[in-house]
Amino acid sequence: MSKNGKIIIIGGGASGLAAALAAAKECGGRCVTVLERLDRVGKKLLATGNGRCNLTNRNAAPEHYHSADTARLADILERTPPDAVLDFFGEMGLLCDTQADGRVYPYCYQASMVLDVLRAALERAGVDVACSCEVAEVAKGPGGFSVRTRDGRPFSAARVVLAAGGQAGPQFGTDGSAFAL
Repeated sequence: MSKNGKIIIIGGGASGLAAALAAAKECGGRCVTVLERLDRVGKKLLATGNGRCNLTNRNAAPEHYHSADTARLADILERTPPDAVLDFFGEMGLLCDTQADGRVYPYCYQASMVLDVLRAALERAGVDVACSCEVAEVAKGPGGFSVRTRDGRPFSAARVVLAAGGQAGPQFGTDGSAFAL
């Protein structure tokens, strides 16, 4: 099976799904394909915030983090303030609740609602999602990128975004294996 689109997102976690929605907004959903190694997208997202999914913190500031590069951290926080995160989810219809300490959760306090909202937005945008699709190789050529999965399926695109999980959640399937890409 070959997909010829403009953008391939490798990884169907929170960052991959957000990247796919942002790309779909720019070029139309049918030009975006998400390739997820696991049998479903967002598995690790379901465990965030002890299953409640802490979306952001209204008190986010560099002094609340440990970083060797506080200037870069400040820049990142300035570029993506809590209100931008809430606007992103609000556009999809997710109602949120802010606790006294600034932590923001979906109003129902269920991470599954966040994943449901993201998946529904992907469907509305026309984004293609391929699960059980582990990427083995990414190569840049004159016409863009070629992507091959472990089972030999070829994909091609003008752009590739690597949004695969780190090593922090092996119990959720994020073992850092995409670092090799």
